Amino acid sequence: MYRLLIALIISLVVLSFLTKDQNQNFDELAFGIETTGSNAKGENNDLIHIEKLNDFEELYTDWINRGENDIILLLGNSQYHTINQMKKGDVVLSQILYDYYKKDDIDFITNSLPNVNLQEQYLIFEYFSRRLPIKLLILPVFMDDTREDDIRFGLPEYLKKNVNYSQNNSVIHKLFSTEIQQTQDDIAGLKETFQEKVEYSINQYLNKHSQKWSRRGSLRSELFIKLYRFRNSLFGITPSSKRKKITGPYKNNIYAYKLILGHCQSLGINALIYIPPIRNDVEIPYDKKEYIDFKNEIKNIAKMNDAYFLDFENIIPQEYWGSKASTAIDNDLETDFMHFQFKGHKILADTLLMHINSDILLR
Repeated sequence: MYRLLIALIISLVVLSFLTKDQNQNFDELAFGIETTGSNAKGENNDLIHIEKLNDFEELYTDWINRGENDIILLLGNSQYHTINQMKKGDVVLSQILYDYYKKDDIDFITNSLPNVNLQEQYLIFEYFSRRLPIKLLILPVFMDDTREDDIRFGLPEYLKKNVNYSQNNSVIHKLFSTEIQQTQDDIAGLKETFQEKVEYSINQYLNKHSQKWSRRGSLRSELFIKLYRFRNSLFGITPSSKRKKITGPYKNNIYAYKLILGHCQSLGINALIYIPPIRNDVEIPYDKKEYIDFKNEIKNIAKMNDAYFLDFENIIPQEYWGSKASTAIDNDLETDFMHFQFKGHKILADTLLMHINSDILLR
């Protein structure tokens, strides 16, 4: 009981400390004032571009109402729902391509998650493919995203509710099914105990009488943000710092990439894989040899799985990139290697259209 009270006091102190920057989204930590989120919308404000699976059912209903068209699906990260130095009338790539293909009764659908990794994209893709008639998958593969190895909170739980795991033998599905069960077992250990009853009573009281306590979930993210910025300042980490390959996560994500392409083949879905644009007016934030090896591996795996591969690394001129707010404690603007201006979205959209329409992909 004393430990519980001590933990409560510490929690209240931390919550009091976290009263600034209350609107920061932890998933979008690297955005800042220079980069603006912007999702595409259909003609009746219906969903065609989502960032979380909880919006899938609304997207699915809107797709039915539009006439159940064939689908081009793009899976991306924050590059696809943000515009650097956004101006009135600017739109993202997914809006440009949706507007182009609607005349052909094709829906261009996008799912983009900040810092998404290929393991998460495999799970999302398989879920989408169970519900929608996907004719073409477009997958930009970022080296940054092969350094991520965690499945974000909420994704396994959503899939657990909506996917029959018993019919799938993939290692990744088994892993996430196990993680979900372990979480449920941990919670089950508290059921009907004195600790659970006390915690429930305290939570109910504090939720009712303390605005800060009721916001503790978002404030917990703010604590991570402050720690993240403090770490960056302490070690001099900037967007230009070299990001080395991390062997364990890299192997897991390459395995997931192979699963994505194998799933495309099994369902007869065409796949367009590309190395995404990165600014080239400054030195890239990767070890050069590791980056070249990464691109070659992505290319070779694509070809082995009959996927179409392109390298768009240098298609966007330097003047269409920008800067972003600091990811350290100071307020200096930093070089943005990920997010570009509207004209960058337009160039990438036009380049994709040229290859999709001339070379492949909707047969």
